[in-house]
Amino acid sequence: MSCPIPTAVDAPTSVPIASIDTSGRLPHTLHFTDSKMPTRKAKPNGVIGAEIWVQVGEAATRSQFPNHQVTNALNSYTFARLATRTPTVVEFTGADAGRTASYILRWVNTRGQPGGYCQPGNTGDIPALAPRTKIAS
Repeated sequence: MSCPIPTAVDAPTSVPIASIDTSGRLPHTLHFTDSKMPTRKAKPNGVIGAEIWVQVGEAATRSQFPNHQVTNALNSYTFARLATRTPTVVEFTGADAGRTASYILRWVNTRGQPGGYCQPGNTGDIPALAPRTKIAS
């Protein structure tokens, strides 16, 4: 019996496409697919997961990133996690309630090599917590 010979995996050439479920109070549930196979949940061959970067504040728009220069704008984003499965949950605190979260994602292969970033514009509002009301006695 012969063992398979491992082959080098190139950096991903496609990008993740994200959709955001904001139905929870503070968490966002991110679903992501591949830009080359948007109807399937499968990651591209050789990809371990999607890096998720988030910015909480004003919504990021595509016009803020001329010529797709996302890398230069990452200083305003925070690395949230490497998601190996879809969906994944990003949690927020009460201090973030009422603000907008903007996401940028990119694939990372099994050798740790990242692909390109998806287009900015994946945003979701973080719903404010319901205020407590006084009950008259």
